[in-house]
Amino acid sequence: MKKPLRALIVEDSEFDAQMLVSLLRKSGYDPAFDRVETAEALKAALAAKTWDIVLADYNLPHFNALAAWDSFRKPASTSPSSLCPAASAKTSRWPR
Repeated sequence: MKKPLRALIVEDSEFDAQMLVSLLRKSGYDPAFDRVETAEALKAALAAKTWDIVLADYNLPHFNALAAWDSFRKPASTSPSSLCPAASAKTSRWPR
């Protein structure tokens, strides 16, 4: 039986987000996930739900993983206490 995982994915590429979800499934998780691309969407997602993990593309067109970290490390946040910057399919060795 796969372990449930609530994952928020900060990623501008649908393909890369699906690759992350696929890797989570192959690793024994059953991810329930949302994908966001902007700081505003990230803040809304953090306010709307509780997440087990946040996976973030390190560089987005107008946003990055460090800005994502700043968005949820505030003291009142109930979000995860760690951020996992995700490698892009363009720069990783993931099979396509």
